[in-house]
Amino acid sequence: MHPRQIWQKISLKRNFVQGFVAGIGWGLGATIGVVVLLWVLGWIFSLLGGLPVIGNFLADVISATKEALELR
Repeated sequence: MHPRQIWQKISLKRNFVQGFVAGIGWGLGATIGVVVLLWVLGWIFSLLGGLPVIGNFLADVISATKEALELR
């Protein structure tokens, strides 16, 4: 086997492992980031008195959607 072919195989394996580890790290970081963001939003909503703010907003969106569908 030519030395260049050996280096290419090593390089492919190394690139695969580096990409795999980078993907796992990115996925883990994104998951932790979303958890922290949702926790902060939940904490802020709990300070505002709970989630009625979101409930009222969703009720308005649903009623507007029903009205739009009835007009079709």
